[in-house]
Amino acid sequence: MASKTSRYPIKIIQESKEDILGKKANIVLKDGSVLFAVISSISSDFMTVVNLRNKKQQVNLTDLTEVIIDSKV
Repeated sequence: MASKTSRYPIKIIQESKEDILGKKANIVLKDGSVLFAVISSISSDFMTVVNLRNKKQQVNLTDLTEVIIDSKV
């Protein structure tokens, strides 16, 4: 089964909210670490995600490099 990888650099996160809210994503941070979580909300300063342990986390948007979403075609 084919999949499509969509990359959202930090510059376009705000304008791409509709495309990424509610989706499972790899969230790449500036320190090189990666979070795998469901994106639940995005504000002007923070992204709220739910991780695999079902815990909510807030990630400062200035700490992000990009969001990567894989979807089935």
